Amino acid sequence: VMAQHGWGRLEVAEVLEPALALARELDHRSSFLPVLNTLNVHYFSICDMASSLRCGSQLLEIGNATQDEDLVIMGHRATSAAHFWRGEFDAALASGDHVRRLYNADRHHHITTTTNNDPLSAEGVYRAQVLWLKGYPEQAIAISDEKDRNSRRRGHPFDIALSLTLGAQVFEYLRDADALMLRAEEVEAIATRHGLTVMTNVMAPINRALGLAVRKRICRSFN
Repeated sequence: VMAQHGWGRLEVAEVLEPALALARELDHRSSFLPVLNTLNVHYFSICDMASSLRCGSQLLEIGNATQDEDLVIMGHRATSAAHFWRGEFDAALASGDHVRRLYNADRHHHITTTTNNDPLSAEGVYRAQVLWLKGYPEQAIAISDEKDRNSRRRGHPFDIALSLTLGAQVFEYLRDADALMLRAEEVEAIATRHGLTVMTNVMAPINRALGLAVRKRICRSFN
């Protein structure tokens, strides 16, 4: 549903809230990560930030209680994103620091298959933007490049596409239209090949539009 229609599709919660209740009833632990992670993304996509943060906190609570490192890592990733969208930038960086401390590229490779996103790549999407907002453009570019390299090493189509769309929007702040356009073109090719219509119909066009807007602002500044 998300790959075709996007994170904010109401069907996401209609499917996953009952799934979460069933997982709790059966103590079906392997379901907690994909269900709670997806609900976290769904809720911040529809601007329900309290519910988004609650899902991240539940991942952390269950992960710490069961000593499940995957849940803890993704709990910190989820709370980092929720804090970002709530405007709590220091808290977002602090949660992201835990992801970067715990993450191991070999040991946690499987998380990408379960959630469609690599933890380090997803954390970098928001860290790059926070660093720019806090006045560190060079660090923002370095983190953006790092998460792109990480996604490409992973080779998961959805993860790469997210890194190069939402993860590229820091280049709007930097007024780098070419960086936005080149990444949009790459995503269109990947998404078309793998049938990721939310990327071809929504995310790549957003970045193209941002690139055009940047070029228009630059042209106006010279006139």
